[in-house]
Amino acid sequence: MNLLPLPKQKFYSEVGRSRVLDADLPNGIAWRHAKLTLSYEQVTLTVLAEKRYQLQRDQIYSINRYYDLGLFSQGIVISHSCDAYPASLIFWTFSFSALKAELEQLGYDLRA
Repeated sequence: MNLLPLPKQKFYSEVGRSRVLDADLPNGIAWRHAKLTLSYEQVTLTVLAEKRYQLQRDQIYSINRYYDLGLFSQGIVISHSCDAYPASLIFWTFSFSALKAELEQLGYDLRA
C-alpha cells in the first residue's frame, strides 16, 4: 500500500498589474494586464500574453507585501534565484486579502 501524500492540485489565478525590476532598468517595466497563477509547486507571472516568468517553489527566496499609490495600491514582490529572470517581480491586485489567503493556503510565507 502506498501511503505517500497526494500531490497538491489546487490552483489560483488572478489578473492584475505587474512591474518587472532589473539592474538594467531600475524603474522597471510595467504591464497593465498581467496574470498571476499560483499552485503548490510553482508561481507563474504572465505578461503581454506571451512573456511568462515561471518559478518553482524552491527558486523563491521570499514573497513580500508591496505598497504603491493608485488603483492597484497593494500587491506582492517576489524575490527568486532564477538567473534568467529579473531579480524582482511585482504583482498588484484588486483584492490583496484574497491573494494573501490563497498564498497562505498553498503554503507560501507572505512577509508584511
